[in-house]
Amino acid sequence: MDAYDSIASFYNQPTPAPAGGGDVYDSIAAHYNQPAQASDTGTPTQAASWLDMIKELGRQGALTGRYAAEGITGLFDPVNAALGLQPASKATGDILTSLGVPQPQTPTERVVGDVSRGLVGAGGSLAAWPTQLLGAIPEALTYLTSAGAGSGAAGTAREAGFGPGMQAAAGLAGGFATPALGAAAEQSLLALGRGGKAYAAPFTQAGQQKAVGNILNKFATNPQEAADALGNVKSYVEGSLPTTGMASADPGLLGLENALRNEPGVGPQFVQQAAESNAARLAALGKVSGTDATLKAAQADRAATAQADYGAAMAATPELTPKDSRALTALMDRPAFATAWKAAESDAANFGLKPQDINLENPQFLDLLKKQLDTQAFWNPSTAAEKASMLGVQNVRSKFLDVLDNINPQYAIARGNFAAASAPINQMEALQNLGTKAQIAAPDVLGNPVLSQAKWKQNAGTPETLGDLAKVLTPEQMQVVQNIGQDLNRASLPGSVKAIGSNTVQNLAMGNALHQAFGGAGSNPLVKALSYPLTLPYKYSGIEGNIDDLLTQAALNPALASRLMQQVPFQMRQQLAQLLSRKAQAATLGSIASTGQTVAAGQ
Repeated sequence: MDAYDSIASFYNQPTPAPAGGGDVYDSIAAHYNQPAQASDTGTPTQAASWLDMIKELGRQGALTGRYAAEGITGLFDPVNAALGLQPASKATGDILTSLGVPQPQTPTERVVGDVSRGLVGAGGSLAAWPTQLLGAIPEALTYLTSAGAGSGAAGTAREAGFGPGMQAAAGLAGGFATPALGAAAEQSLLALGRGGKAYAAPFTQAGQQKAVGNILNKFATNPQEAADALGNVKSYVEGSLPTTGMASADPGLLGLENALRNEPGVGPQFVQQAAESNAARLAALGKVSGTDATLKAAQADRAATAQADYGAAMAATPELTPKDSRALTALMDRPAFATAWKAAESDAANFGLKPQDINLENPQFLDLLKKQLDTQAFWNPSTAAEKASMLGVQNVRSKFLDVLDNINPQYAIARGNFAAASAPINQMEALQNLGTKAQIAAPDVLGNPVLSQAKWKQNAGTPETLGDLAKVLTPEQMQVVQNIGQDLNRASLPGSVKAIGSNTVQNLAMGNALHQAFGGAGSNPLVKALSYPLTLPYKYSGIEGNIDDLLTQAALNPALASRLMQQVPFQMRQQLAQLLSRKAQAATLGSIASTGQTVAAGQ
């Protein structure tokens, strides 16, 4: 269990108020969420940030002095208790308070105080050890950490609301559990000395990039596959940029993305990029569907051409050959043709044609007959029998058109021109209708209608709907439709994964700093407590903000994320994935012991 496992166990809890319960990072988060001092223009100043840091370091130093004094005088508490006197440590604390020395205000500071007093008191008692025994450093470290763990466990039980009995039991459990932590504590304390270089790394651009790379690898379910996918992102729609989570399809990175989306200063950037991608899809669709104006213009051109063409056809005299007459006579025996003939006779009377004009040599009557066959040949059958009937009518119509085109070539020209003009019109109508049906009601932040993945799939994502579109659209247009569908499917991936806890995101920079500075020991509660003041410069120097900004950009830009993730060696990425896959253990004394054993094994 390392720093990030501790984050997962500690921070996937409700965010406490600054003065409420929590661990070291909770107080950091609460402290960081305070308003920054501002200049006369209302803009936070660097001087104010450093002044805050100095004040906070001064407060922590004063608290450390209080803990040391109370820890030393606490050695005499058993004697005072036997004499019926006030505990020496409490008397010391009262004197320090009267002198204006700060008191611990939060549960975190109180538990840190418990640990510190235990360590100081145990350290003072080491003075009574024979000199030769002080050479047994591992045993001395075990003794110190046992005292600190016992005090910390008792303090934690107190802050959790348990009574004196449970506090005592927790203290004993913490003390007896510490021998299992001996090797880990030794390694942790030694790590404090050798972590300076790693601690300073985030102050450089390269260090910040490595920190973000570590974070991305840490959250990725499969870091290697995710990094490879991010380095080879397929573009379905020009101008539509997927996020890192979308491009990798990695559940861990998608969960991280969802958490970032919930951050007030970060979420709008994801919304903006989504709107730009939506605009790119609309543009891609618009290139093949045209606009309402272009559709109306095409329809007007077709109508004008048809009027001229069919006018010429109506003026021409059909020339029936014996072959054509035999073909028409054969069609007379077809029920569909007989039905169309009767309907055409009625239409002819309505148009004022005389009975003698109703014949196969009158181009106007032939046109009315053709239109009646059109009506019978194209409808929406609901049963197999109806579909078979419609196909039979279409066969009759096809044979009649062959004769009609042969006896009136001008009519064939008119039909051909109308069909040619209708193809792009039908395509524009189909695509514009698809775009309308796939929209949701509300526009995006750019004011554009939003294409819905669910609605697009409903209208152009099933074999049936794609088959219907393929009858009308060109192969190139079909490819655009399918590409938009795939792009929308990828964009919908964040909705399939739950966000990680927001507190985890807020403390990524701090957790990464501890992990980099102290290795596996960064997850040790003792190291966390002792290193708390070291995290303050990250905030007040702007390092934390820089890392947060870079993490956001990496979450939005797959190419950047891939580059940062690749900076971490492959074997380390595998180890990070294995560590993350372990379920975070509860923050109990048992888990503390497990943490120590894990650190010891890792060292």
